Amino acid sequence: QLDRRAGAPVSIEERDVSSVGALGVALAEAVAADLRSGIVRRSAASLAISPRPTLLAFCVALRAQPEVDWSRVQITLTDECWVAPGSERSGEHFLRQHLVRDDVLDARLLGLWRRDRTPIEAAPEIAEFLSRMPRPLDAVVLEVGDEGEIAGLIPGIPGLDAMLNPNWSVPAAPSRVPDEAVERVTLTLRALLDSHRVYLVVASAGAHRAYADALASGPARSPVRALLAQRRTPIVVLTVTG
Repeated sequence: QLDRRAGAPVSIEERDVSSVGALGVALAEAVAADLRSGIVRRSAASLAISPRPTLLAFCVALRAQPEVDWSRVQITLTDECWVAPGSERSGEHFLRQHLVRDDVLDARLLGLWRRDRTPIEAAPEIAEFLSRMPRPLDAVVLEVGDEGEIAGLIPGIPGLDAMLNPNWSVPAAPSRVPDEAVERVTLTLRALLDSHRVYLVVASAGAHRAYADALASGPARSPVRALLAQRRTPIVVLTVTG
């Protein structure tokens, strides 16, 4: 088991929610509080989101949170399919549809996709703009996948060991699943951990198994296990029970 005593891996707070809708509200309230704190502390706030369908309710609820000065908030993605923002597969498209609209239009959405470049060619530019966001990020929102993936950190992709090394200085890297035609780019574990708090959503049956395996010293190369085992950034785990 992961030892949660002092001096062991970082604190993990677990919260159960009854449904995806309840998840959206609880997560939005927590993240909005983080953003408001960031604005008070340094007059600016920053957020990275995994653009997953499970988080649609979160995006809608976050948009409606009171007293967030969105003109002082910068938002980016934890990972992105390498497609133009007009594509339905684009994470940026997802956030522009469900979050950065209406009264949240003042928020700066910093997309990862770059025209006429591959992910590896665009990585230095992505790293540069990430360095200019308010750091550490005030919050990072991730979802556990059925295979233990988080963001674009997926078991079996080339270079995963380096991406999961919390001391690796590269903040963004290509994430290519061998059987997929579309490339991806992802923030590395170190970049995700450069934050005040990580929220980890456990929603599907497969995600429940992957999370339980990670707590029970599961596969060494499991991205979610690497996240849970680190000693730097507090994690809040929200588990959908219904």
